[in-house]
Amino acid sequence: MGKIVVRDSESVDPTIFKGRMSRRVISPERDNSHRMSLHKIHRWAGLSDPTTYAKNDEILYVIEGEGWILEDDVKYHLKPGYCVFIPANTTYQTFCPSDLKLLAVLSPARYLDEWSKRADLVKLESPVDSSPGENK
Repeated sequence: MGKIVVRDSESVDPTIFKGRMSRRVISPERDNSHRMSLHKIHRWAGLSDPTTYAKNDEILYVIEGEGWILEDDVKYHLKPGYCVFIPANTTYQTFCPSDLKLLAVLSPARYLDEWSKRADLVKLESPVDSSPGENK
């Protein structure tokens, strides 16, 4: 089997948190990607995250919808095509007046066992995807 991974993001079971759903498209457990992970995130309209502390460097790319990221007293508007870099050890909050779809790259990778301990967790994805995708 090759080392390149090609996967349909919709084939990955979602993890559901209060206010959002995340699909770990590329993950360390499935893909041996310990330096980074890729998440497809859908945040539902009208919900605001509690203050979040970024343990990892995060790059967010807005696919669809609009929202804001608040850091201290600064408010950053998000809309399709915008890219955001959030350095590790940054505290922020997200507000979404409409559904917001994002791609998120986290470095180092986010492991599934970290998510299983979160207070806002509703449903954890299957630990290992049964279909590893098309590797070519």
